[in-house]
Amino acid sequence: MFVPVTKEDFAKIGRRFNSDDLVHEIDRLLPMAVADQASLETGGYSKAMLDELAAFRDQLRAETAAKTAAKTDIRGAKKGARESEGLAFKEGRWVLRKGISMALVALTRRQPTEGEAPKTTQERVAELHSKVKALTGSLNNNPALLRSRMEGLRAILGQPDFAPAAGGEAARTTFLARLEGAIALITSHTEAKKNLKQSAKGKTETVDELDGRAYTNLRLLSQVGRSTFMDAGDKLRADAYSLRQLTRHRGARAKGEPEPASPVNPSPTPSPSSPGPALPRPGAPEPAPMPVG
Repeated sequence: MFVPVTKEDFAKIGRRFNSDDLVHEIDRLLPMAVADQASLETGGYSKAMLDELAAFRDQLRAETAAKTAAKTDIRGAKKGARESEGLAFKEGRWVLRKGISMALVALTRRQPTEGEAPKTTQERVAELHSKVKALTGSLNNNPALLRSRMEGLRAILGQPDFAPAAGGEAARTTFLARLEGAIALITSHTEAKKNLKQSAKGKTETVDELDGRAYTNLRLLSQVGRSTFMDAGDKLRADAYSLRQLTRHRGARAKGEPEPASPVNPSPTPSPSSPGPALPRPGAPEPAPMPVG
């Protein structure tokens, strides 16, 4: 049997279960375990463990409610972020296009340095043109690619070969300020999206760990309860401590199957091959009522 030790161990277990299923199972077993406390203690399941299980249930309820509210907030934040990021991307794209045109104009009007051979000039212009051309092409709605190209444009426009013509310094300075703003805007949106994902991941990992700790305690209660009452000759009570329903739900989710509804009073179905009606299975205790609010 796997014995969890670290937070990661518990989270790995917790990812196999749904918090609502765990809460439902704890609600079912807790009243029974309280009544059987003296017997359970003979098997090693203490009152402290029972109190811990009740605390896990309360935490799971609170975390589930908080997670539901957080999902709503995150969906709203994502929608607002997408709209804002779309505007930032549009601005960056236009800035990039304008900057490329500005670079091509500067390159076309580039004056060879004193003593520069015509062949050297051709090679230099071809080299610089390839750098500008590398900034073109489809962006595929990729903010990271857009930012990379704007940063490349900023580096190109800072070279002497792309210096503005006489009288164009003021326009170049204004454009460079706009370029810096566009880069900063795209960067801030990228960081915000990253932080939002990390925040959501962190909350999920917290709930997974809590699910794992609750299930580990619940499994121990089930094992002690079953062994204690089987030893006492009370098979009906021992069967009531089974976690079959919980593991059945988990298996259905793993296969992507809908979870079967549990009938309140299942009627025994006669087997076609048997001469008489099937014996009824012992029923589990009624689940404790779920608190409202």
